[in-house]
Amino acid sequence: MAKPPTIKNFSPDEQLNIALLKIFKTYLSHLFSKYSEMIKNPDSDLVHDSRVYCRRFQALFEIYTPLLHSENDNKTIQKIKKISIYLKKVIELIGVVRDSEVTFQIISKLISKYDEPGSVSLMMLASNLRSEKVSSTDWLKKSRKIKNFMLYKEFIENVLRERLELDVLPYLIETKFRENYQYMINLKFNDMMSWKEKVIGHPENYKEVHKMRIDAKLLRYLLEISPESFSKDFNSALNQIKNFTETSGELHDLDVAAKVTTNYLKNLDYRHKAGPLIMLLRNIDEKRKELFLKIQEKIIKWDSFQLDKKIIKLN
Repeated sequence: MAKPPTIKNFSPDEQLNIALLKIFKTYLSHLFSKYSEMIKNPDSDLVHDSRVYCRRFQALFEIYTPLLHSENDNKTIQKIKKISIYLKKVIELIGVVRDSEVTFQIISKLISKYDEPGSVSLMMLASNLRSEKVSSTDWLKKSRKIKNFMLYKEFIENVLRERLELDVLPYLIETKFRENYQYMINLKFNDMMSWKEKVIGHPENYKEVHKMRIDAKLLRYLLEISPESFSKDFNSALNQIKNFTETSGELHDLDVAAKVTTNYLKNLDYRHKAGPLIMLLRNIDEKRKELFLKIQEKIIKWDSFQLDKKIIKLN
């Protein structure tokens, strides 16, 4: 995963509005810089990095924007809603390209280990995935929606400046970043752990595992704001969350690969053998079981590790 940007002159003991403005400016700058590179040359690494930077900004935007307006400030609420909708659209659009790339890599790697590399059905699947990968990359180069997102930078900057510099709510001035940060971490940690009982011992609960992963990613992005400003225990907890998101991300990629293979199998030409595809699905399922056990073990160990305490130990 692309490394989070370093926020210059950041202090967790600053006023909340000042700290948030620094964070948002830094993340927004890195997002559009990487995004600009991707539009010119949408290779797999730039597509992945652009999506990660977009997700990082989106996560913090969604977490902190409720603090930027009063309940009756409909004008600001509509502006924030507009930004949120466009961020979501862009992430989805880039995600199509990214999923195509990842699925092709996973299935191609598995197919290469088979004793029957000449199997028509496997070769056709790999060929289809390669074509999808190429066409999705070409589409990305031409997409007007993707290019139009570049025009949103100034609009986003103006909204943030307005709410964090010019017309700041009292709470943002009266509260230190550290104080609010600890509260936000605890809130997002509890969101992630709310899936625990539905995940442990339930490898069949694909949706719940995925939702726990999504909440863990939100938590990770929050923890990655400025880890060097906080304690060793905090950073140790961050590493636990990183490992979990990476392993559960591999699991999710396998789930996508299994879905693609299953859909291809359903529409398989009767002249081609289904056996190799069924073997491929079994192989994916075995790898998924291995990864699920690793994920489950990580979650169980969090209690003895005292993750809930270390994650909010900022000093």
